[in-house]
Amino acid sequence: MARKKGDGSKSSGASAAPRQTLEELTDDQRYSLLEQHRQTHERLLAAKKAADAALRNHGKIVKADLGKNGMDQIKCLIEASTPEGEKAIRARIEQDAQVLRWLGVPIGTQADMFPSDDRTPLAERAFNEGKRQGLAGESCNNPHHVTTEAHREHNRGYGIGQEQLASKGFKKLEDNEDEEGDGKPKGSFVDTMRAQNDAVQEAIKNGTIDQLGTKRGAAAVDSLAAH
Repeated sequence: MARKKGDGSKSSGASAAPRQTLEELTDDQRYSLLEQHRQTHERLLAAKKAADAALRNHGKIVKADLGKNGMDQIKCLIEASTPEGEKAIRARIEQDAQVLRWLGVPIGTQADMFPSDDRTPLAERAFNEGKRQGLAGESCNNPHHVTTEAHREHNRGYGIGQEQLASKGFKKLEDNEDEEGDGKPKGSFVDTMRAQNDAVQEAIKNGTIDQLGTKRGAAAVDSLAAH
C-alpha cells in the first residue's frame, strides 16, 4: 500500500534540528554567544566611526574645491535625480520666490519659473544633456535616433564634456598660493585630507577595518586639526 503524503512516515531528507531557545542554553553557551555578538558589534562600530570620519574629511575637501555651498549643491544634485526630488526642489524655489516678492525683493519678471512646456529646441536640449553626461564622466546615453540632428548634437555635447573633463583645466582652490602670502600652497592641506579619505574608503571597500578602525578614524581627525 502506497504511503499517503503527510502520514507521519519518515521522509527521505534529513529533518532540521530544532533551534535552541535562550532558556535552553547553558551559562557558558550564553557567554560564548554574547562574546560573538560583542566582537561583531565592535567591528561594525569601528567601521561606522571610520566612515563618519571619512565623510567629515570629504566635506572639507568639497568645501575647499567648491566653496561653502558645495555640499548643499551635492545634496541638491542627488535629490534632483528622482522625479519626486525634482518636484520638491521646484516647490521650495517657488515658495522662496513668493516670500521675496512679498518683501519687495526684485526677482525678475518671469511669471512662471518652471513652465509646463519646455520651449528649448530639441537639438539644444540634446546638446546640453550630452555635455552634462560627458562632464559627469557618465556613459554616453543618447536616446535620439541616429538620423536626427538631436542625435548628432547629443554626441557633440558629450564629446565636448569629455574633452573638458580630460583636460583637467579647472584651477582648483588648493592650487593657489596661501592668501597670507607665506608661499605655502593650499594643496598641502587638501591633499592630506584627500589621501586620508582615500585610505579609509579603501579599507572599508576591502573589509580590512578591524577593531583598530576607531583609532584610525581618530588619528585622521587629529591630523586634520593639526593642519
